[in-house]
Amino acid sequence: MIPKSFGALTVSAVQIATLGFPLCTVVFGVNDIYDYQSDLLNPRKSLTSLEGSILPPAHHEFVQKSAITSSVVIVLASIIPTSHILSRNELDATWQLYSPALSTILLVALGWIYSAPPLRLKERPVLDSVSNGLIVWLSCLVGFTSARVLTGNLNWGSADIPTKTYMLGLVTASVHALGAAADIEADIAAGQRTIATRIGRRGCALIGAAAYIVALVTEAKENSVSIFGVYLIGGLGIMLSVCVNSSPTWVRRAFQAVVYWTVVSAVAWFGVRFGEILSM
Repeated sequence: MIPKSFGALTVSAVQIATLGFPLCTVVFGVNDIYDYQSDLLNPRKSLTSLEGSILPPAHHEFVQKSAITSSVVIVLASIIPTSHILSRNELDATWQLYSPALSTILLVALGWIYSAPPLRLKERPVLDSVSNGLIVWLSCLVGFTSARVLTGNLNWGSADIPTKTYMLGLVTASVHALGAAADIEADIAAGQRTIATRIGRRGCALIGAAAYIVALVTEAKENSVSIFGVYLIGGLGIMLSVCVNSSPTWVRRAFQAVVYWTVVSAVAWFGVRFGEILSM
C-alpha cells in the first residue's frame, strides 16, 4: 500500500529518512558505548574494520547526546502522518489513527533498552536475539501503520499486518544469533552473557537454519518467485554451512557472508520497489 499524493509521499520520505541514520544512531551508537570493553577484545572490531570499529571513550558523550536527539526527531516525525491526514479529514480518534507514533515509541524504546542498563537485553540470552528481531519487525510496523494512516485506511487489525514483516523479524533474530556466535570468545572474556555463550556456535546455527526454513516455507506459500525468497535460500545455505562446520574462523566468515548477502538483497528489493513507485 503506497500513498499516491505528493504530500503523503513527502511525509513517507521524511519517515524513511528518520528510520535511516537517526535510528542507526540509537541502535548502534548506544550499543557501541556500552560494548566498549568487549569490543576491545573482539578481533572483528577495529578502526579499519568494515564490521564495526571501536568507539573511543572521548566520543561516548557526544554519541549519547546524538542518540537522544535522534530519538526525539524520530518520535516527532512519527506524528506527522496522523497530523497530515487530520488536517484534511475529520476522523474518529482510534488507536489505528495514532498507531504510527505508538509503534515508533516502542521501536525507539527497544533500541535503547537493548544496549543500555539497567535492562540491557543484549546480555540476556535468547532475549538478545529476539529483541533484534523485534526491532526490525517494529520498523516494518511503523511503515505499515503510516501507510494505512496516509491512505485513510484505518479499518485494520493484527491479521492485516503482512506476513513478510514477521518473517523479516524471525530471520533477523537468527542473523543476530550467528553474530553472537562469531563474538563468543570476546563476550566470554568480557564476562558478557549472550545466546551464543548459552547454546554455543552450532546451536545458534541450528536455530538460524530453522528460522530460515520457516520463513522460506511461508514465503513459498505466498509467492512462487521473489527477491525475498531468493534471499532466504541463500541465508539458509549459509546457516546450514555453520551447522556442518562451526569452527570460529568459519562462523566469522559465515556471519560476514550473511550480512553482505542481506545488504545486496535489500538493495535489490528497494530498487524494485522504487521502480514501482516511479512508474505510478
